[in-house]
Amino acid sequence: MADTSGDDLAQQRESLLRQKREAIQQASDVDRKIMELDIEVESEKQAEESPSSPQSDARLSDRDSLGQVLKMLTAQEERGTAVQQLVQTINQTLGESGETQRQLIANMDHTIGTLANQLAALHQEVRAEFQQTASSRAADEDSRRRSEQAAGQAAAEQQRRLAQWQNVIFGPALAVDPATADVRQQLVDQLLDGQPAACNLVGQLLQVQAAGAERLPQLLQDLGEAYYAWRPKSEDVVDPMEQATVAMVAEKTEAVGGGNTIEIVRPGDRFDSSRHDSKARGAEVTAVHGWVVLRSNGKVYTRARVSVQ
Repeated sequence: MADTSGDDLAQQRESLLRQKREAIQQASDVDRKIMELDIEVESEKQAEESPSSPQSDARLSDRDSLGQVLKMLTAQEERGTAVQQLVQTINQTLGESGETQRQLIANMDHTIGTLANQLAALHQEVRAEFQQTASSRAADEDSRRRSEQAAGQAAAEQQRRLAQWQNVIFGPALAVDPATADVRQQLVDQLLDGQPAACNLVGQLLQVQAAGAERLPQLLQDLGEAYYAWRPKSEDVVDPMEQATVAMVAEKTEAVGGGNTIEIVRPGDRFDSSRHDSKARGAEVTAVHGWVVLRSNGKVYTRARVSVQ
């Protein structure tokens, strides 16, 4: 009967060489996966360096999940190292022969099979962890996007309603005048804070916007005094809001068919009792508390209240 031990041994050696190549490939795959994870974890750490970021809480949660993944892959790396060590043992064993070689081959075959099963299980666990992390990130990103969208819509609605209020208070032209935007916003803010001077001026502006030709002339004096009570004038400086308000009154007067006009008084003007009203005596205007309202023929309808020296 022919001796088949030599053929069996050759087959075992061939099987062992094949397992060696597979083990080397597995170890290479382990190294690549660990490198990819290191890059991702490093990116996560850099993103976490900004504590004021709106996504910091979500990233901390991701960090914990990735930490678990890193532990798994660390264990996988250790198993890969064991595979490489086993390959070295295989290389040493290939030179031996006889019963010792058969026993070593059988032991190594069992060890390699066990490691392969462990690696497969670990791969499944890692994939599941990554899928869970990805799903969590997607949910967090969707929630953040929805929150930002809702906040943006609320801000847009607030701006739209504010624009509507300004259009009612100041009229269509003055409400969009870029030169007075800051002053108008200041008036609205003070109105919302309940400051009396701002409330009085807005009330007068609303009455002017709603007035007809008969009632409008009577309101212009009160509007001027309300304006300077809110925005005192003791220096002769250019005031875009003052000029724009006078222009708005002129447009309103023309729209209702009236003929009244406004004459602005400036600090430093010579006191004129026919145009100015002051309880004190003096020759020069030092502060303005109202404007002169003129009739359609240019004559004085109401005088401007002033301080003099």
